[in-house]
Amino acid sequence: MSGSSQEVESSAADRARGSGSEAQPIGTPVSSGGSARAGPSREILCPVCSSDGCTLLYPDTLGPDVPRLDYDFGADHGRTYRIMKCGRCTHRFAIPTRRDLWKEYEGVEDPAYMARTEERAATFRKLVKRIHRFCPGGRLLDVGCATGDFLDSAQAFFDVEGVELSKWSSQIATERGFRVHRSRLPAVSKDSAYDVITLWGVIGLFEHPHEEAAAMARLVKPGGLVCVWTGDMASLPARILGRKYWYVMGQYLQLYTATSLCRMFEMHGFERAWMGTYPFTSSLRLLTNSLGRYPVVGGVTKALVHRTFLSRVFITLLLPGEMFAIFRKKG
Repeated sequence: MSGSSQEVESSAADRARGSGSEAQPIGTPVSSGGSARAGPSREILCPVCSSDGCTLLYPDTLGPDVPRLDYDFGADHGRTYRIMKCGRCTHRFAIPTRRDLWKEYEGVEDPAYMARTEERAATFRKLVKRIHRFCPGGRLLDVGCATGDFLDSAQAFFDVEGVELSKWSSQIATERGFRVHRSRLPAVSKDSAYDVITLWGVIGLFEHPHEEAAAMARLVKPGGLVCVWTGDMASLPARILGRKYWYVMGQYLQLYTATSLCRMFEMHGFERAWMGTYPFTSSLRLLTNSLGRYPVVGGVTKALVHRTFLSRVFITLLLPGEMFAIFRKKG
């Protein structure tokens, strides 16, 4: 397969020769060269458990294109790279046709994201209350902090910082008075030590999840927390909707189940402290916008809601398939 860093040679010796160095740890598959596209390979390994028992789940519909990275949801968001399923740990993952997709986020400007500020604030207040039950205070790092909405809510109990790649988003967060590291998580100084790291809708975007999880283990204090929100590919909505499940989008390279998510964190010295459902709060107006990737349903609901009082009605949804997990670092 061309262009994926997740397709590797079958033996440790082959992997070492392909990288020009010693074999890499689990979850850090080795590319076959330094060009933008990798050469052919014989095997695809799961990025969570390194099993070679992976089968095709969904074929590629995105090709060489960059996936949609904005919040102005439409049918194009459903175009994906080839998606595989691991027979051992149940993880699903994409095989992108280009490397270092994280660089694409640096130039993202997303005015549609700003339209959801009020809804996010309502959700984030609920999240902070839950986290506060496990950790009363300390230093908190929000990965993918965007324009700083969660930092604004969390600062009621924590000393907050963010990590954000987008120049546009990080500038807004900085102008709001927050410290933002404009880098990938592994580049954050190892001298930093946090009581809580949060990732809201972010963990599925990582091309090399173990590299990011190793950075979390390095940055979190013993007994500290990592809090995650992502989809659950073993959930009822995912099984019913299949490729139409709302997390099956081009930007999501890792599609977790509760099993694969817990397995990855356990491999880095974490234990599950709590797992529940993400309290997604939205106005009906913006909820219908999110349905934009489903043209028929989205069109009907917009017609019913947008020009009526219903557009300002707020609801909190506890949807199956929206995982909210808290992991505690052992020690």
